[in-house]
Amino acid sequence: MPAQAWIASHRPFNSMRSVLGKPQNDVDNHVQELAFGALMPAGIRMSVAGHVHFFQGVDFGGVRPPQLVVGTGGDSLAPVPPVSMVGADINGRKVINSVTYSGFAYMLWDRLGNVWNGTLFDVSARTIAGSSIARSPADHE
Repeated sequence: MPAQAWIASHRPFNSMRSVLGKPQNDVDNHVQELAFGALMPAGIRMSVAGHVHFFQGVDFGGVRPPQLVVGTGGDSLAPVPPVSMVGADINGRKVINSVTYSGFAYMLWDRLGNVWNGTLFDVSARTIAGSSIARSPADHE
């Protein structure tokens, strides 16, 4: 496996959603859970998924690859959790930083050396405030 791999899946490994106004862990893909268990291969630097119909970026401070949920296109949108995800426990790890957005949008990524810069845009191609994510996958080595 390459040292700078991302894993893409339909359902997220590590995210939260709102159910009846309360945050709920949204890891419900049993095939993924059986395939990886609690471990992610060492070369994985980012986990990208959809399934939940909003945007969420979750950073675990390097103890687990960050999780992006980019489910912002083509369907009815889901409500975002009503509280900050910072400090939340998702599958045994604390969230250090989190960004959520509910609205139709798309995300573009650019790479400069080891740094990946991802920006979320609304349907009018405007950058959504607070949703630009810049991180070096090498930071977690």
